[in-house]
Amino acid sequence: MKKMIWLISLLILLLVACGQKENKEQAANTRTYTTETSEKITIPAKPKRVVVLTAQLGNFKKLDVTPVGMTDVYPESAFLDEEGVERVSPKNVEAIAKLKPDLIIAYSQNEQTEKYKKIAKTITFTTSKHSFKEMHIEIGKILGKEALAKKQIQEMDQQLKKDGEEVKAKIDADKTFSIMDIQPKQVYLFGTDFGRGGEVIYQGYGFSLPKKAEKALPKEGYLGISLEEMNQYTGDYLLVPTKDGKAPNLDITSSGVWKKNKAVKQGHVLYYSINEFIYADPISIEKQSAAFKKMLIKS
Repeated sequence: MKKMIWLISLLILLLVACGQKENKEQAANTRTYTTETSEKITIPAKPKRVVVLTAQLGNFKKLDVTPVGMTDVYPESAFLDEEGVERVSPKNVEAIAKLKPDLIIAYSQNEQTEKYKKIAKTITFTTSKHSFKEMHIEIGKILGKEALAKKQIQEMDQQLKKDGEEVKAKIDADKTFSIMDIQPKQVYLFGTDFGRGGEVIYQGYGFSLPKKAEKALPKEGYLGISLEEMNQYTGDYLLVPTKDGKAPNLDITSSGVWKKNKAVKQGHVLYYSINEFIYADPISIEKQSAAFKKMLIKS
């Protein structure tokens, strides 16, 4: 009887030890991450199969993580290497599941979020709550590479400052800039933190928007205006992102409004491809800066 009790006790001790070892291994393979809504969730310590359904492919690539999948909503950029990354529709939950992700990154307004959570750990972001620098650091936290992400931001800032100084040797620092997407029936004015080059021109180089444009822009970072209103919001330089990087073939470019535009009259209109400038990750930002520097010094 005593021998039986001893064997049972030994078995219990072994089971406890195995359980503790398993818990330690599980803890080592996971990390607690606090979301933007203050929710604490457990995520893989080193995610290996990430699906990025936001515009942050370049952030992951910069931190040496290649996602297995990315959203097909945004255009292909010559600045970003998509090799090994499958494009999927955020609406196609089945296609996302087939990628067998261990982590999914999505926007908070994505209506499929609850379905994603059944596939893998899911983290959502609200664009307006994070600057492009904060977003990179958050992704660094997710990947366990926060220190590296902060270092990369510092290096990027230094490069932008250097590029900005070279540009300002050619263009007065008090010159104003406007970034506008010109469509057939409407114009969109963009601010300092909504892609399309604003992060470089305003935050990196330190140029300003015209005062009226700055006051009019809502917190969302962009404003729709009529073609007739565009001249009221145009600065000394007008930056126009287009699909092919060339002047748009629209009626407005031959209109009286266009010909009276301040930047147009001074020959200070620059066109560039939106495909590369819509993104705001460190890889894209540094390459955008190199392109802007070249364009502005020549202007």
